[in-house]
Amino acid sequence: MPREIGTVVRVEGRAATVHFNRRSACERCGACGMLKNQNVMELIVNVPFDVKPGDRVALTMDDSYFLLSTLLLYGLPLVALVTGVVAGVMLGARLFPGRDPELVGALTGIAAAAA
Repeated sequence: MPREIGTVVRVEGRAATVHFNRRSACERCGACGMLKNQNVMELIVNVPFDVKPGDRVALTMDDSYFLLSTLLLYGLPLVALVTGVVAGVMLGARLFPGRDPELVGALTGIAAAAA
């Protein structure tokens, strides 16, 4: 089970804002939208117990949620890419006569993955 230790920075009711130090494995990913020069990730979590700013907390993610998030992070863009390429090649000749269908497929695949 993935486990992260962070510091509570703000508490509002049962919602706590927790800061985590970025790991070296996160350095090149960028999936969370952090910039390269940022070293802290911020997460708002519901806590079933009393915490105050400055407390250190450990958060764990169930393995099934970890696998699901990994599948969404990597699998969804891959499916979009393949679907965009196939659709672009199949429809490219009809919608853009005189254009190379593989080029249209490549462009639609990249666009679908980016979206």
